[in-house]
Amino acid sequence: MHPELSGDRSWLFDLVCEDEHRRAAVLTRHRESLEAAGAALHRLNAARARAGSWAPEQAHLSAEMDQARAAMGWNLDQTLCGPVAAFTGLHPSGSVAHVVYAPFAVLFLRWEARYPVEWREPGSWWHSPWTTKAAVLERFAAEGVPDEVLTDLTGLVAAAVRRPYRCKDWHYAGLVRHIPDALLRGTLAPMVDAVDPLTRLRVQFLVDLLDDPGQRVTRRTWRRWLATGRNNGLS
Repeated sequence: MHPELSGDRSWLFDLVCEDEHRRAAVLTRHRESLEAAGAALHRLNAARARAGSWAPEQAHLSAEMDQARAAMGWNLDQTLCGPVAAFTGLHPSGSVAHVVYAPFAVLFLRWEARYPVEWREPGSWWHSPWTTKAAVLERFAAEGVPDEVLTDLTGLVAAAVRRPYRCKDWHYAGLVRHIPDALLRGTLAPMVDAVDPLTRLRVQFLVDLLDDPGQRVTRRTWRRWLATGRNNGLS
């Protein structure tokens, strides 16, 4: 079974739209719901402190805590956090749900790619956005990339190659074996002769991963690859 989220979530995709007025309105709506969830969490913790237990015997405190939990969950589900948490929390066998929630997981990554400062600002995410980013990319690496998001994710891999390193970017390398060879090579081709030597190194690293699809990618894979000298002296 997988989580069912009620209501329309299509408005969330305006977090990365070109119209800045629409984007600002969606961001405000998203942050207001997160703020409401935070207020509910505060009420829950306050009731827990008064009760001295997560399972109080007093009926009124038990009801207060249940109401706070429900309010927190409902408000979180109104934000991008809801479908992204549903995606990362899926059982490995949830193939249908994996496809259903994948566009929201990609939206989360696109939001970081385009608006990294806004993405990591306090009030934009519940808990750590970097932890969520790692969980999203790990799930794609483990369970595959649906056709519906293949183009966007390939573009995100290319963006990670071109830019200065951001926290958890190394997880993008784990997607290589799920992207068709011709699509990824064609996307990387314009960067083969990049002026920046680090970009050229990264391209060659991903191409080598394409040639060895069974290799398991960890945070040490890049360093090990550099140490082998297979980078042909690029520097």
